[in-house]
Amino acid sequence: MAFTIKQKAYIALIATSIIWGTTWVASKVAVTNAPPVQVSAIRQFIAGLIYIVFFKLKGEPWPSLKQLKPLLVMSFFLLIIANGCATWSIKYLSSGLAALIAALYPLCVVVIEMIFFKTKNTKATFIGLLLGLAGICVVFYDNAFHHNSGNYLFGVMLSLIATLSWGIGTIFVARKKININPYYGMGWQMMMASPFIFIMSLFTGKNISLTGERDTALKKVEVIKKLGSVLHVSNIRLVPEHIKKDGTDKETKKARKTNVLKMTFDIDENHIASFAIAYA
Repeated sequence: MAFTIKQKAYIALIATSIIWGTTWVASKVAVTNAPPVQVSAIRQFIAGLIYIVFFKLKGEPWPSLKQLKPLLVMSFFLLIIANGCATWSIKYLSSGLAALIAALYPLCVVVIEMIFFKTKNTKATFIGLLLGLAGICVVFYDNAFHHNSGNYLFGVMLSLIATLSWGIGTIFVARKKININPYYGMGWQMMMASPFIFIMSLFTGKNISLTGERDTALKKVEVIKKLGSVLHVSNIRLVPEHIKKDGTDKETKKARKTNVLKMTFDIDENHIASFAIAYA
């Protein structure tokens, strides 16, 4: 089945919305146990390296200084400020709220172009602008009456800075045409952004030693391997059971009545005791 250009555009838009939306959830998980700005720096470095290596293998030439200058400007607004602050904000906000604030960036684009570039807009644009603002107000009104962390307002501020920076960067991208593969250029933007974001993370004072984390993880793996080597399990059984609505359970031999499969086994306590004594 062949798709028209318009259909492909809608498919791309839907895919972008889904993929872009899940990154907020992934970022929230990442910053739960790691410094957010450092997470952003590592993310940009790895992604940028993958892009550059991929396109170099396809034969893309090294970018010239003339190409790198505008790419650095894009990197500053879209990645160093926007992505860095957005990832930082998720430390203090829910991923859903941060994504909603980020959705303001098209409104920022409209306002910036109206003020600085005297762009004329239709009535539909103003209606969309008002509806977007009204939606954000409803979200903030709802969150204002919930218990929020002490850094909630700081997180909102970071998210708004990121949104404004996204708007400025988007306008620059639209008005500055660069003769380079856009995805290859994106890789260079990420690569140039990563050291600057890492420097930002140093000023937050919340960095972790990656080698230290690696060594700790390896030690835990080693302990688990040693535990596995002495763990002795016997009399393993799979017991089909039927759990009734009142919570009681009964072993059954009828497949149609089975709704829980319970595993039972015996552990040699002497092996566990010897392991505890050896590694205490």
